[in-house]
Amino acid sequence: MQAIDAGKRVTIFGTTAFLSQPWRPHGGEFAAVHFERIRFMIRALLAAGLLAVVSSAYAEPVPAGLWSTPKDKAQVRITACGDSLCATLVGLKKPNDREGRPKRDVRNPNLALRSRPVVGVSLVSDMRPDGDAWSGTVYNPDDGRTYSGRIVVDGADRLQLQGCVAGVLCKTQVLRRLR
Repeated sequence: MQAIDAGKRVTIFGTTAFLSQPWRPHGGEFAAVHFERIRFMIRALLAAGLLAVVSSAYAEPVPAGLWSTPKDKAQVRITACGDSLCATLVGLKKPNDREGRPKRDVRNPNLALRSRPVVGVSLVSDMRPDGDAWSGTVYNPDDGRTYSGRIVVDGADRLQLQGCVAGVLCKTQVLRRLR
């Protein structure tokens, strides 16, 4: 190893830098060992970063697909919406009211939304990864209320959809995958 004067351009591991101070090796063997340690640390950091990215991408399975509520009363389509989950009511076992008209969102607290058909309503929004589950909000058109909620994947073809009031009074439905 040779000494390098200040102001010289140096390339180490593909990175080019200008030295602001002269660099003097403390012996060829020491410098070689020192550079090998730096190379090892760079590789270790890159591997750790890659592992963190890959493991976070697979931390929670995304339950995208078509799901059915108990007794096949309704069908819900869950999709990824950016980094969160969304769910829309896409079908009902009995889609029409007694007069034969499509059921409406009649219990919605927003009067302007009460005339919209309930099929097509967003039921789950802003569900984000939370440990081994997804947490966000759940809208229940049966009572017109929005609850804090969780989705827990329970195998490839089952999930638990939970809605809670004040975080303590909760109701859970088990949904079954259709597709």
